[in-house]
Amino acid sequence: MLVRDQLYREEISGKITLSKEEVRKAFIDAKRQLFLSYLYFEDSTDAAFVRKQLKNCSQFNRFQIDTTMAVLRDTATLFGVKRKLPLNKQHFV
Repeated sequence: MLVRDQLYREEISGKITLSKEEVRKAFIDAKRQLFLSYLYFEDSTDAAFVRKQLKNCSQFNRFQIDTTMAVLRDTATLFGVKRKLPLNKQHFV
């Protein structure tokens, strides 16, 4: 591992320059977390039905799903999310 580290210092590290502002933004991005709630359906008919219902719902977390549907509801945590994500309502519904 020491040879790899030395090679990195000689061949790569010296060729990179970062401003203080770039380093500051990178630390802010590294600390940012995004919580992504999602639904998984085995049946596309159920998924299409719920998608249509969600378009009229203002809060995803309060949306009630019929317990007879085979659906998995979960939340994923994304770390190090960039500041300006190109997300809009279409990505969620």
